[in-house]
Amino acid sequence: MRTALRRTAPAVLAIGALALTAACGGSADADDKDGAKATPSTAPAAKPLTQAQVEKALLATQDMPAGWSFDEETSSDNAGTGEFQAAVADKKQCQPLLDGIVGSDETPKPAESDVAVFVKGGADTAPAIVHGVTAFTEKQAADLMKTDISEVPAGCHTFNASDESLGDVKVTVSELAVPELADGSMGVRVLLDPAEADVYSVQYDMAVARVGGAIVNVAEISYTKDDQAAFEQAIKTAVAKAEKVTKAAAKAGSAA
Repeated sequence: MRTALRRTAPAVLAIGALALTAACGGSADADDKDGAKATPSTAPAAKPLTQAQVEKALLATQDMPAGWSFDEETSSDNAGTGEFQAAVADKKQCQPLLDGIVGSDETPKPAESDVAVFVKGGADTAPAIVHGVTAFTEKQAADLMKTDISEVPAGCHTFNASDESLGDVKVTVSELAVPELADGSMGVRVLLDPAEADVYSVQYDMAVARVGGAIVNVAEISYTKDDQAAFEQAIKTAVAKAEKVTKAAAKAGSAA
């Protein structure tokens, strides 16, 4: 059977953590107007992670289970500098589930970002894990996480779309349970089921977590069989690395 081109790997970021920047059109400040006024903090606001710190927070080959290797070609696509589109939906309200725009006019632009992609084996149907780290201020990251990617728009749990490599597809979106990590985490599963009988279905499992001002996402793309154990290990390890980098950055900032 034919499979989707490997180029679809970075597109998973469009539906995962980086989709938050496309989905949350407004500021969360309005949510606070009915509540009690917060006491202003005298502590200086933490700066977003630098590019070097973002890169240090990324998963490396040694962080992955045996059998997984770094995909250098796909990882060279910087998730923070462009737009990835998984497919074109037949319903306008469903398109954000398939789009990802980092630094759009409606949302904060990340200070820095990077992505690492890993594959299990060399077959075209081998699963891939895509990991992205995006640096914001802590307030920006907290506001972005107020948009729950598991809250699917009406009529969008199932809809039709088209993709240049998959053709016409049926898209099914469902909530995905992920570990409770850091300053908040959430998950979603998106299944693209092609109309053509000789094209494999593509399953995207996405986990998003906030670590201070960093948005961390891990996504697994699978065709014939997923690897949930590797996916969950990657989530936990990615968040732990981001926490370590963020704490070191905060310590260095307070000492400066």
